[in-house]
Amino acid sequence: MTIKEILENIYGITEEQGLSEDDIKYFENRFGKIPDTLKEFYLLCGNNLKVSSYNQDWWFLPEHYKKWKWLENSKDFLILNENQAVCYAFIRECDLGQANPPVYVSFDEDKQPKLCANSVDEFVKAFLIYEGSFGMPYFSENFYFISEEDFDFIKNNFKEYKFKVANWMTDGVIKFFYDTPDSVICVFGDDLQMHFSARNKGTFDRLEELLGDMGE
Repeated sequence: MTIKEILENIYGITEEQGLSEDDIKYFENRFGKIPDTLKEFYLLCGNNLKVSSYNQDWWFLPEHYKKWKWLENSKDFLILNENQAVCYAFIRECDLGQANPPVYVSFDEDKQPKLCANSVDEFVKAFLIYEGSFGMPYFSENFYFISEEDFDFIKNNFKEYKFKVANWMTDGVIKFFYDTPDSVICVFGDDLQMHFSARNKGTFDRLEELLGDMGE
């Protein structure tokens, strides 16, 4: 699945609204060659507020590096910030220059960062799905605590996105499923919290019929 497909299916975005070449050069001058998937993300939608800052969390842009003192001396490439600054995702300085480096999450500068995704490619696509799920027109009102049996039902009856992330606001892995491409079911970590959303009412109504009575 490509970034363009995710943007169209989940966000309803079909036109490019990316960062300028000057913005891309700013990142390249500071951190070296940008991994291809991350550069593609910036060029396709880095300047689209529906993606960059209107969802659950927000993506770091050159403007943030230029205006915030705490980023002035960062050697790591910070990519995404949790909406209350509880944690952020980044590429470690030692991994810069790799074609598709891993992405880590930090909750505290004094603690050891945790692996968030095995590659930038997986991180960008997984978080586009994750962030997009919160901004869809139709969203489950609750976060459901589901059972292992409920989770088995989801795994057996829905398709799974092949992108996932770990250690983001939960212990364990966040996995993503879908019925049709305009829908997302998120299942969070070891405590098995779940929410679902869709761009179209018919799709959402079907999800609610199948999932709305799960858990508590």
